Amino acid sequence: YLVAHGHKDIAVISGPNAYSSTTERLEGFCQALHKQGISLPDNRIIEGDNTYESGIACGRALLTQDPIPDTIFANNDDMAIGVIRAAHDLKINVPQSLSVVGFDDNLMAARMLPSLTTIRRPVRDMAAIAAQKLIAQIENLPADNIATQPVKAQLIVRESTRKKSDFS
Repeated sequence: YLVAHGHKDIAVISGPNAYSSTTERLEGFCQALHKQGISLPDNRIIEGDNTYESGIACGRALLTQDPIPDTIFANNDDMAIGVIRAAHDLKINVPQSLSVVGFDDNLMAARMLPSLTTIRRPVRDMAAIAAQKLIAQIENLPADNIATQPVKAQLIVRESTRKKSDFS
């Protein structure tokens, strides 16, 4: 989505590297960019701690680089909302001069201004599969009998992103 809209200078605020979900999310993001011919330089990756406050701090660190990135993708919505705050404090307009994307589709994502473009995880489907596996383990049944389909995340496009060609 980002590359299709002309974004090439993309930065990432990852979560704590100690979490497997963080490393898997970052690896997946980097692989997707690589398939589109986009590299992610080391100075465009910064580690946050999945809080609003770290989103502000990491956002400031990225937004004071020269040049600033076209887009910042954050490991979760709380940090993405922090990035939008940092951009506001630095007088950088979202989405006119910077696109911001989060992950989780939490309650605030749709309620803030600008509303946050984010990735919604299929939590209900993931929980159902986990519950089935747990029940199978408790009942000493083979977990491989559980029919698992890959679950797909969904991109929710809102106001915090726009085409690069529309940037001011």
